[in-house]
Amino acid sequence: MALISHFGSKSRLVGLLTNFLPAHATVLVSPFMGGGALEYAVAANCPNIEQVLGFDNLRPLVVYHQQLLQNATRLRTEIQSLGLDRPLPNNASFEHLLELLGSRSRSLTPVQQAAIVFALGNNCYSGNLGRTQGKAGSGP
Repeated sequence: MALISHFGSKSRLVGLLTNFLPAHATVLVSPFMGGGALEYAVAANCPNIEQVLGFDNLRPLVVYHQQLLQNATRLRTEIQSLGLDRPLPNNASFEHLLELLGSRSRSLTPVQQAAIVFALGNNCYSGNLGRTQGKAGSGP
């Protein structure tokens, strides 16, 4: 199960999609990882899959998954210390986080960036991550 929801999530289709994996497959290559629902489920539950390679064109999502895999404890601590483990109080908070990920992301550590992606993803704003790279997104 993915730890964040993302616009276009495959979380409801994981059971169905894993049925289509060839029995002889040892690698899953995912060009559109998003929240990672399918990829994490395959890594945890498909013993024949030895490697999962996930890609996405949204840099904040890539940073999030890298930090989740490499620094999970630090990421959890950062999420809690920034107060991002609870619902965002208002739309201004959402806009502030998007601004941090966009024009000011170079001033943030990768763990801080990942914590913000976690907050946006868990507050139903993940469809707006494209706005951090000048792309149209959907969401509030």
